Amino acid sequence: MRKINKRGNLDLILTGVFVFTLAGFLLVMGLIMLDDIYLDIADETASPVDETLTTVDNVTGEQVTATSNCGFHGFSVGNIANLTEGSDINSANYTVDSRTGVVKAVGTSEYADDSWVINYSYSFSNNSVCDATNKTISGQGSFADYFDLMILAVVIAVVISLLLVVFNLRRVR
Repeated sequence: MRKINKRGNLDLILTGVFVFTLAGFLLVMGLIMLDDIYLDIADETASPVDETLTTVDNVTGEQVTATSNCGFHGFSVGNIANLTEGSDINSANYTVDSRTGVVKAVGTSEYADDSWVINYSYSFSNNSVCDATNKTISGQGSFADYFDLMILAVVIAVVISLLLVVFNLRRVR
């Protein structure tokens, strides 16, 4: 009786799974690198900007409008004043997220839910590289929609490989 080598045919399945895993890993690494490039190409710094924020609360805070600029980062606050009372707000009464440009009141600050005038500066980019990188990063947000299809493709590849193994075994006998 002749011995049948089943392992050689099952290697097709491992190769397919390895290729999909490697492709996913490379995609994630590419997105991480694009995000770093997106921030590194910021080539301009905005001079101090005055902006009015209305009803700054302690839960979600309020985001400055400059965050819509490509490559926005390096957000730093110079001064914040309470528009209602006209007095400066101590830094112990607010928090700042320098990456997202969100300003929040702290806890039950007496200034929560008031209008604030904020003086800030930030860095951004005004070139086409930043715009292209930004579009690529935001376009990958819909990548999860195709994840189910990729899993289905892997399952179909495994089933077809198993069928080929079964039909190959019948031919050898």
